[in-house]
Amino acid sequence: MLKKIIAILVCLTMYPISLQAADATSGWTKVVSIYSPVTGAAPYIAFQSGSLVGCYADSGAYMPLANVDAAARVYSTILSAQMAKRDIKVYYNYNAVADGYSGWGLCNIEAVYTR
Repeated sequence: MLKKIIAILVCLTMYPISLQAADATSGWTKVVSIYSPVTGAAPYIAFQSGSLVGCYADSGAYMPLANVDAAARVYSTILSAQMAKRDIKVYYNYNAVADGYSGWGLCNIEAVYTR
């Protein structure tokens, strides 16, 4: 059942990938942790070390919530991958931040892909 859910979620995320440009793409990685605040702020997702080069600690990025439906699909794919301990590929964008900034806000997740 979980494989069917993941397959459906992959199909749903494939369409946005083709329409959205990302600054960079990770290699295959796993979800390490998810920080999901109740304040309505964007979740912060950390992946294996070195997987998101140029982002905070080369491993984490925020998941923007501007498009609620798309964010829900991507978030559920990330959660499914974490629960199933499946590999995930992350398409991400670098944020325009002040010189010297090194916090969590360096990157945003654009899309994800699972296998």
